[in-house]
Amino acid sequence: MMNHAVRAYWRHLRMRRLGLWLALVFVGSGIIYSVGLGRGFTVDEYTTWQATRLPLPELIANRLRAGHSPVYFVFESWWVRVFGDAEWVMRVPSVLFAAGSVVLLFLFLRSLLGNSVANYALPLLLTHQLAVTCAHSARPYAGALFFSIALGFTLSQWWRDGKLRMLFYLFATTLLGLLFYPAFGLSVAAMAVACLTAIPCNKRKATWGLLTLLLAVLVLAVPTLLLAKSQQRFSLQGFSWSFERPINLLARTVFGDYKLVFRGATRYLVLVVWGWLLFRAFWTLRSSVMFRSIASDFPISRFLTSWVFVPPLALNLFEAVTHRNVLSHPRYLLPSLGGIIVLHAVAFASCQIQPQAKRDGWNKWLRLMPFLMVTFQLIVTLGWLRTNGDGPHELAPQLLRINARAPVIGMTHPLSYEWRNLEHRPPLIPAYQLSVEEFQELIHKAAPDGIFWVFVYDNNMNSLDTHVRENLPRGLQCAQRLSVEDARAYLITPRSTQID
Repeated sequence: MMNHAVRAYWRHLRMRRLGLWLALVFVGSGIIYSVGLGRGFTVDEYTTWQATRLPLPELIANRLRAGHSPVYFVFESWWVRVFGDAEWVMRVPSVLFAAGSVVLLFLFLRSLLGNSVANYALPLLLTHQLAVTCAHSARPYAGALFFSIALGFTLSQWWRDGKLRMLFYLFATTLLGLLFYPAFGLSVAAMAVACLTAIPCNKRKATWGLLTLLLAVLVLAVPTLLLAKSQQRFSLQGFSWSFERPINLLARTVFGDYKLVFRGATRYLVLVVWGWLLFRAFWTLRSSVMFRSIASDFPISRFLTSWVFVPPLALNLFEAVTHRNVLSHPRYLLPSLGGIIVLHAVAFASCQIQPQAKRDGWNKWLRLMPFLMVTFQLIVTLGWLRTNGDGPHELAPQLLRINARAPVIGMTHPLSYEWRNLEHRPPLIPAYQLSVEEFQELIHKAAPDGIFWVFVYDNNMNSLDTHVRENLPRGLQCAQRLSVEDARAYLITPRSTQID
């Protein structure tokens, strides 16, 4: 009886210590992810703010027409009404999701592969530029990362415990993730492939896990098909498979997406380094007695292979069939990020389980690899954080200083946000892709005196840029051009007008 009481007491102390440690990790992660939270919005975040101004039925219909799940935007609409719409306020939910991802990954690895791997994973995820980018975005990307890690966690717990409630958690996580962010389907596909390949290991658990994932997908399939008429249509003619684009995207996902790092052959160099880390991780999982004993009944190698490689392969296949550009930004590979971090942590932890004799010679430098990797990720992240705020954030006050009365024609929703607190602001006339006749007719209606701004917010040259250069009505001139990053503003005046 005494031994049982002592064991219960120590178990209680350990749980209290773990709870305190997790609370510190969550708070510390939130503080780290909050650095630079007041940066200017991106074009997608301006769209988020614009959606929050709509009535609820219109907001849901608007997001469905755009091909997005409305759940996050409905939540953000409530959040804005309660706490305000400053940049940092709208990004707080993403910070909470990102900090929760760190805590969840730590718990996941602690239960599956031990404290050593979990401790290595913490700084790797905290300093990763893609995780920081998601935490700084008023979009559902950080939520996608959280649910991706949660899906892997619940699947591993079902495999280890075999309890029915874990199947319910797996179903609920899949359903919530798909409702929150449709690209979470890549995580579901990865876990489904993991279950398929793991059938020889444990047929019962793999089959029930796969059926649970499919059931959650089927629950959402019917309403998705009913709404299919409002979604974008894709061309299914032809098949164009690319290797360079997914490799480039994977390199930017693994080590961060900063333009100074990935130029020319540099991305292939970092992929060689990553290939060595993968070899080290998978060799350790296969040969280490410690890891085999920790995850004895869980096919960890097949699970991690699917987690990392199924999303980019699925995206490449989707792009090849539909000819839609989905390999343009690392955020589409967020479902792979958790698996990438796990493999890195396993590779770095492997140096701690080698016999002392094998640590001599060239193997010694591996002990510096975690420090070098975190330093590299930190440099890339700081490089991204040092970039200026978004273009409209910088241009909006300049437009007011030069001419605060002239109406603005063009992509005006960023200016609607930047000038939201002004009592008297210039008239804003939304206009996007216009023909020459539509452009000139709009000028006559909106600015009969011939003085107006044309505002363009796009990475590529827009039809409005062409109209300003070539299709202005006679007697009008481009008196001034302003440009910050991917935002441009043109002040159009009569030729007789002088601008100081």
